[in-house]
Amino acid sequence: PPRSTLFPYTTLFRSYRIRSFPVSLRNETDWQAHDRVRVSMGADLRFEPATFDIESPAPNTPGSVGTPLTSRERIRTEGDLFLAQIGPFVSVTWQPTDWWTIVPSLRADVFQGSWEGWSIDPRLSNRFEVVKDKVALRLAGGLYRQPPPSFAYLPSFGNPDLGPESAAHLLAGAEYTPIDGLTLSANGFYKWLFNRVEVSEDRTKRYTNKGYGRAYGGDILLRLAPGSPIAGGRLFGWIAYTYTVSQIWDFKTKAYRSSDYEQSHLLNILASYELPRHWTLGMR
Repeated sequence: PPRSTLFPYTTLFRSYRIRSFPVSLRNETDWQAHDRVRVSMGADLRFEPATFDIESPAPNTPGSVGTPLTSRERIRTEGDLFLAQIGPFVSVTWQPTDWWTIVPSLRADVFQGSWEGWSIDPRLSNRFEVVKDKVALRLAGGLYRQPPPSFAYLPSFGNPDLGPESAAHLLAGAEYTPIDGLTLSANGFYKWLFNRVEVSEDRTKRYTNKGYGRAYGGDILLRLAPGSPIAGGRLFGWIAYTYTVSQIWDFKTKAYRSSDYEQSHLLNILASYELPRHWTLGMR
């Protein structure tokens, strides 16, 4: 199907059409190396051929009203797009004590095709069981990277020399399990965004990786797992609420502004019930 998310946050297109056919594969295996050590490793594979047909004014500087559309350079481009990704990963779940679980992990990604790039991202997660099977604390952080948006590296529209977009994540939270299968958790998070793709002052490049920003907030999740004592184990679902502040640094005003697609409040409710004769009824 066409993917409108491939287009920039601040460019108004006169017309565009893009069709992509993504194929994703994932393989993972576990190895119990020791009573307190489990190793997980695997790889993600993704292949995405696409065709595009775009007619658009030249992109405008983020966060500004800018030049009228009728006065801007008109760009007309069409062609093929292809991106292949291989992402090997490994994580080690180590329980040095009965109350502490530590999970270091490492992920690498290599991209080839219309855009080429690579990244190596270390991550670390800790879980501290304060009251056995009842109360636990979490602390986690790591690096995450992804390719730039497709529109930004099209040879005739963007900058093929862009690097990946990056973010450093930090999360802290607590989890309470009043009965088996029912969990209430709360988390606070902070994300530092850097190497963001944004419109360049240099019209020959159109886009650069000089942008940065931040996102922070918290979430609350009440989750009922399948097989819990409630409703004979047939009921499953969750209620989740997230509050987020998402901001981008504006180089013109020298201050943060709200990102174009900020969602301050997000509520998700999901429930599923197993009926006789292998039927399941769900709602979201």
